Amino acid sequence: MDSWGRRPWGFRRWALLGGLLTLGVGPWARADLDGTSQARLSAVLSQQRTEALTLTWTQGRAEARQRVLKIEGGKAQLQLCRPDCVAVGASVVLTSGQRGRLESGLRSVGLGSLRTADPEARAAADRALDLQVDGRPAGLWQLQRADWPTPSGADDGGLAGYLDELTGTLLQAAQARPLTAIPTSVAQLHSTRVQLRVLPTSLPGGLLVIEHGVLRVEPAEGSLPRSPRPQKWQRALTPAEQEQLLAALQAAGLEALEASVPRRAAPAIGDADGRLALLHLMSAPLEGGTKPGPAARKGKQARGASSPVAVAPEPKEQPRGLQRYVADLSRSTAAPLLKQLLGYLTALPPATKGAQVAGAPHKPSGM
Repeated sequence: MDSWGRRPWGFRRWALLGGLLTLGVGPWARADLDGTSQARLSAVLSQQRTEALTLTWTQGRAEARQRVLKIEGGKAQLQLCRPDCVAVGASVVLTSGQRGRLESGLRSVGLGSLRTADPEARAAADRALDLQVDGRPAGLWQLQRADWPTPSGADDGGLAGYLDELTGTLLQAAQARPLTAIPTSVAQLHSTRVQLRVLPTSLPGGLLVIEHGVLRVEPAEGSLPRSPRPQKWQRALTPAEQEQLLAALQAAGLEALEASVPRRAAPAIGDADGRLALLHLMSAPLEGGTKPGPAARKGKQARGASSPVAVAPEPKEQPRGLQRYVADLSRSTAAPLLKQLLGYLTALPPATKGAQVAGAPHKPSGM
């Protein structure tokens, strides 16, 4: 064996890379999908093993700000690079639909016959795909966006169109306000508004709001009204009721209900209840006042008010909402929460010292 063959592989690898760079062929030259890698990729796609793929999709040229989408282990993570890379948002598990579109795009793009741009064109290319299969490098392609193939009849832009779309979706989600957090303590429950609106059928419904430890109910009668009709009322929740509500909110699994409970356009066959429930969690407004509406602020300014208008700050979170039929929620992990809230909503105004008709003046004890 000559002296070159006796050199460590690490030395030979870097020497070969140096020779390629001398010839003007940079790392982007690793582009073509060889027969072994293509067979490995075809096997992974046929078995729908998206988690075996590691894919890096780069938008933008090296000298400019880049968006880098990395898909690994069935999860997607977005980074912004300028030039240092910073993760944007949390890692997201791909849905079955997203996995299917990725697999379809990889099948249809024709990576085996796709050639990367020549050295001069690579400098102007604004899209790059680095692909590994089962932890082994499969190929690296760098092309202008317009040069990425779109299969005949495809209306989603093919692989490049889908990866661009997923990159934009993750960026938009990261820039959006986070959803209202599910409270984990009574103090957090007091600063959260729990709101349930139930559209009546033959059964009653109405609006229920819980915030700052106070329950407010606005009943709505169905086609079989009660007599006498219940009026609006409110009362303070007991400590035991607050603890029960807190436990029910945590056990409801609100994050998973959107996917686990079917969204129907009409009640299911056999649904004798038929009522539609709209459940929302949002930040409760500050006690002692509410934010003036645009018309009120504009009117006060028009009157030449010398003092500034007190406006509560915009909430940092966006409401968490769910719209499902009562019968469907009653068969889900949200059943205890729904049972407690419906019990309040359909109850008659309690004849207790702590209860009062909403809007009526509260009489102090002894009067």
